[in-house]
Amino acid sequence: MLAVMVGLSACKRAESEAGTSGGAETTKKIQIAIDLWPGYFPLLLADDLGYLGKRGVEVEVSVPQDTHRMIADFAGGRYDAICVSMGDLVLAYPRAREIRMILCSDESAGADQVIGPEALKDPVQLFGKRIGTTVGGFGELLVRRFVASRGLKPTDITLVNADAANGLRLLKEKQIDAAHTWEPYATEARASGYSLLFSSAEAPGLILDGLVVHSRSITEDRERMQALVLAWFEAVEWWKQNPEQAEHRLNRVFTRLALPARPISTEGILIHDAAANRKLFSRGAEGGLEKSALEFIRFFSERGSLPMAPDPKALIDGSLIP
Repeated sequence: MLAVMVGLSACKRAESEAGTSGGAETTKKIQIAIDLWPGYFPLLLADDLGYLGKRGVEVEVSVPQDTHRMIADFAGGRYDAICVSMGDLVLAYPRAREIRMILCSDESAGADQVIGPEALKDPVQLFGKRIGTTVGGFGELLVRRFVASRGLKPTDITLVNADAANGLRLLKEKQIDAAHTWEPYATEARASGYSLLFSSAEAPGLILDGLVVHSRSITEDRERMQALVLAWFEAVEWWKQNPEQAEHRLNRVFTRLALPARPISTEGILIHDAAANRKLFSRGAEGGLEKSALEFIRFFSERGSLPMAPDPKALIDGSLIP
């Protein structure tokens, strides 16, 4: 009888441990990596405000400040989701074909900038100069637009591979003459005496950013992904109503992430809510996400950096948009 009781106890303990293990699996934190870009800050606010928690979702956010490394780590399975531009998503496709943008966070409408000395506003002075950007990334297309707007050809300047986070340092060290960067780095560069030479406001609809996940998450972890999207949009609405409080909260989050406090500005950034997302995901090739994807697919294919061109529709999934 004692042996039976011990056996039953062992069975119950095993069942309990199995149940705990299963529960831990379903409540595992969603690992998300982002660039330090205001368009992605609704994610930080959704977590800090408890909008994710009330829906039973926990996230762990990383800010690697190295976009190429972040995308490679995501393709390798280190992260469950990342926030990147459509151009980055197109480039990541050959390495990780089962990925989708499920939410469009924003459009850069002036916040992506080419920064340099005031003299480089003169096309003659720009000729032969070194411009830092993510060569082979969406930044290169923006820089090419800049050069073309000044009546020059891409061969009239030298592209230098440089991450946006390092642009100001490379300018100060005289390793480059101008840099493509974005907020908040662009504000820091201008505060250091550099001038705005060109911005994404002169290339409307080109740079759309968003939340990208592995396709399996949409089916296998759909409930939590839906909750994440809903919490994101709730944070967007809160931010609209409470901009000053948002800056305070975001800087508190930066402290937890071991990042320096900084002014928060959405100038030149169109933060997209749920209504905007419904339009962007449904407008097809004539506009929205598909149009942006097509531009980058053509650009990267022409320069030989996209061995297999994806169908723009295969890069997006708006089924979680409320």
